[in-house]
Amino acid sequence: MSPFLMCYVFKGQSYSAQQRIRYFIDKIQNDEPVWQTFNKFNQINKEIQFKDIPSLEPLINGIFMDKTIPLHS
Repeated sequence: MSPFLMCYVFKGQSYSAQQRIRYFIDKIQNDEPVWQTFNKFNQINKEIQFKDIPSLEPLINGIFMDKTIPLHS
């Protein structure tokens, strides 16, 4: 997802991992304020912290850690 490189290290089935990373990318690209923050921080070469985008941590936890986000096969 230009201009960013996303990676996700996983253990287990790769199909589920691919779905999770695609879902995450879709969520941040379709959330205009979040996507603008990503682009702004990229332009000033600054690392994004959870305090910069408060909705990011629960999204990441729900998708990758808790796996509470249902993904369709």
